[in-house]
Amino acid sequence: MDKSGKWLADQFWAGKRWVVLEAGPGIVGIYGCYCDYADAAAVCKKTATVEKNLRIRVLGSFLKELNGCIRGRVEEEERQQVRFAISKYPVRLFASSANWEEELLQGNYYPMVWLKSMHPLLAVKKYIVVLDRVGKLPGRRELYSTSEFPEAMLALEQFVSGRRAWNGALLLVGQLSDGPLNNHPGESKHSNSVIVFYRTECRDAQHMGIVQVHDPSTPIKRDIPVFVRYFTRRRELAFYDGKLKRIRPGDEMDFIDLSVFDFREKVLKEEVGYEAGRIGGLESRRHLL
Repeated sequence: MDKSGKWLADQFWAGKRWVVLEAGPGIVGIYGCYCDYADAAAVCKKTATVEKNLRIRVLGSFLKELNGCIRGRVEEEERQQVRFAISKYPVRLFASSANWEEELLQGNYYPMVWLKSMHPLLAVKKYIVVLDRVGKLPGRRELYSTSEFPEAMLALEQFVSGRRAWNGALLLVGQLSDGPLNNHPGESKHSNSVIVFYRTECRDAQHMGIVQVHDPSTPIKRDIPVFVRYFTRRRELAFYDGKLKRIRPGDEMDFIDLSVFDFREKVLKEEVGYEAGRIGGLESRRHLL
C-alpha cells in the first residue's frame, strides 16, 4: 500500500467511515473522507455539476477492495441464508443490484429501506401549508405551520378563498421529522421527512379547488433508509445509521439520502487517482492506489 492507501487507512482509524469518489466515464478520484453520511451527502449535492459526479462508498469496504480482501465464490446455499435473514424484516432493496448478497456475505455494510407502518396523525410533528413553486424559483416555501391538523386545514382553506394568484400549488403537508420540505429524488412520496395530505388544483381561470392526496386517517408505510450488515456465523442482520452506529430495527434516525450512494459492484485500483495527503479535492492522478 503506497502513501495514498496509507492516507485512506489513517482516515479510517481516525474515525472516518465514508469516502466520496469523483466518478466519471474513465478515471475516478478521491474527493474526501467523512464521519457522517449526511456530511458526505451534503458535499455530493453541493459540488454536483454536469462535469463532476460525486458518489459515496463505505470507507472500510473500499479499503478491503483496494487491498484485495475479497472472498471467493459465493455458494447458492449462502445466498439463500442471506435471503432468509432479510425476509424476517420489513425491508427492501433501494436499488436493483445483482451483487447485493455478495456485498453482505463479504461483511460489508449495504443500504436498504425499512418499511415502517405508522398512523399519520400520530407521527406528524408539525402541519405546514407550503407553496410548491414552479418557474425560476422551484421548491417549497412555508406559509403557515401549526401542531394541530384542524388549524392547518382551516389555514389552507383561507389561502384558497383569498383568491390570490399563486405561482404554483398550495400543499398541506405533515412534517414527520426535522428535515427539508423538498422531496429527495428517487424516493417514494412517503420516504421523506414530510407527507402531503392535500394540494390545490386550478378548476378554471379564477377558481382553485382542494384535492386530497392522502387520507390523514389511513396508515402509511414510510421508507426509512438504513445500512445493513450480515453476520455469517450467526446468520443474523444488524442495522446501522449514517454514522455506522448500530441501531434497533425500525428505529427513527436522520434521513439517509441514498441517491448519492455508489452502487457500482467495485472500483478498480487502476481507476483511482489521488495525491496523498490532500483533503477536499482531486489534485493529481499520478499516484495510483
